Amino acid sequence: MTDPLRDSFEIAGKVLAHLVKDGLLKEKLNANDVINGYVDEDSDEAYRMRDLFCSVVEWLISEGLIAGERSGYYDFQGLQLTSKGIVALQSPQFDSANSKSATSVIAADEKGLSGDTYAKIGNFVGGFVGSFTKTVT
Repeated sequence: MTDPLRDSFEIAGKVLAHLVKDGLLKEKLNANDVINGYVDEDSDEAYRMRDLFCSVVEWLISEGLIAGERSGYYDFQGLQLTSKGIVALQSPQFDSANSKSATSVIAADEKGLSGDTYAKIGNFVGGFVGSFTKTVT
């Protein structure tokens, strides 16, 4: 991972996909749950990715897409999709050519989504929030 904005979108997509798979069950999530397998655990890049994970989760909470709270340095608890997050993820505009929502893409996943797909989910939801804010104001 090298592009900070793409990395942010990918992490957002992974967090949201994790929450979609468990429905409205409140979850605990640690940065390592999301970044493992992408970088060497003790590298400088791993520390950067853990910090980025925390920033992304805090952003998802502040934008109202998920609820939850920080419970440790790299830990969050009580993470749950909000109604705003569900609406964004169920929008057929995610893959408008095939009228697919992000939730349907996540639900069909059996082998693990690609980093690009996670980034597309995060990017889409970020754009959705931006367009929602623009519409309201």
